[in-house]
Amino acid sequence: MKHFLTAVVLAPLAVASALVASPPASAHAGTKVDLNATCKYEHPDKPDAHVTNGQNMLNPYDAYSLTCINYVLSVPFGLTFEDLGPIDVQGWCDHKYGRGHHAQADTSTGLTLAWDRWYCV
Repeated sequence: MKHFLTAVVLAPLAVASALVASPPASAHAGTKVDLNATCKYEHPDKPDAHVTNGQNMLNPYDAYSLTCINYVLSVPFGLTFEDLGPIDVQGWCDHKYGRGHHAQADTSTGLTLAWDRWYCV
């Protein structure tokens, strides 16, 4: 009887805590993509490759505007940027987690910067 009462008391508490602790509906069950690592993986010969949304500076929230660039030190012009093209986020998901995962951009909120919107799910 004692165990039954414990279960009756604790079961609703467990359900309530699970509801409170569950993520909001817009949250992803996937893993956030490290876009700088993605650029370095795609361009192993470019050690300074990293992500930018330089093509679309007026909208830093557009997940589809991101590209890889590389810093190039040149004389006499100094530091310039080499455009390496768009990021293959699906290729990164395949590399990191295997086939069966897919790249997904979170477009549910307008307040998240573009480089924080990509997930492998």
